[in-house]
Amino acid sequence: MQMKLNDNQLNTLRFISEKVRQLRTGLGISQNQLAKLCEVDPSSIKKLESCRSINNPTIVLLFRVADVLGVSIRELFPPQGSDTQE
Repeated sequence: MQMKLNDNQLNTLRFISEKVRQLRTGLGISQNQLAKLCEVDPSSIKKLESCRSINNPTIVLLFRVADVLGVSIRELFPPQGSDTQE
């Protein structure tokens, strides 16, 4: 059974997806390259960036992605107190 997320949670997932995509493309690496560097299946990165899957990314995946992209995990999340609803 999938957990139903509220609008704020969905917007946070969208923010993370877009942030990962921006950082990755800024470094000029493909989704497949990022997956290889993170030692995960490429489908994990594709799902993370597309926000197609309601299955939340694991914290371990987010730590790996942040490390490879050269940022702290906090930078993948919206700033505290920000309104992620658009």
